[in-house]
Amino acid sequence: MIHLFLKAPRKGLVKTRLAVTLGDEGALEAYRVMLDYVLDTLEPFDQVELCFTPSNSEQELLLFRRREEWRLADQGEGDLGQRLTNAFARSFDNGSNFAIAIGADSPDMNSEDLRNAMSQLKESDLVLGPAEDGGYWLVGMRKFEPAIFQGIEWSSPNVLQQTLDIARNYRLKVTLLRTLSDIDTAADWGRFQCSIRT
Repeated sequence: MIHLFLKAPRKGLVKTRLAVTLGDEGALEAYRVMLDYVLDTLEPFDQVELCFTPSNSEQELLLFRRREEWRLADQGEGDLGQRLTNAFARSFDNGSNFAIAIGADSPDMNSEDLRNAMSQLKESDLVLGPAEDGGYWLVGMRKFEPAIFQGIEWSSPNVLQQTLDIARNYRLKVTLLRTLSDIDTAADWGRFQCSIRT
């Protein structure tokens, strides 16, 4: 199962760091473009769950399903670690033989990246897609290990390293995918716009 963590596209709710320079309307438009790219990437896959927030946004996010098989689920309460734990637990409780989570902040990701992650999970316990800011754009497991999401300084440059430290302590076999950049600043957004025009 692939879990896409996303926010309802509402002005003032999404890409707040971008909004500092682009304004709320500009940040919302940027988010819509990025989300569209990520949904295009996911379209070949039938086992997809849109993990949404806030909890009252399910009806508006039904419009973002690209396939009838796709499911929706409320992210729930707590920090990102708790919400990821909820999603992965749901996957494995439902009989999935792997779980992957991605966000809408790395539209440079493509379908081949996801296929590669799934392939690597046949041999590795944990697959991570490193982000240039020290976090990760993808996390995948072939068996549920909730410790991976505990004690992490979320939204810090330490996320990837802390996750790798936990994996080493638990003797998990880890595979790293290619490094991508998140789009959090006006410079990031400008770079991405240039890339989609070429």
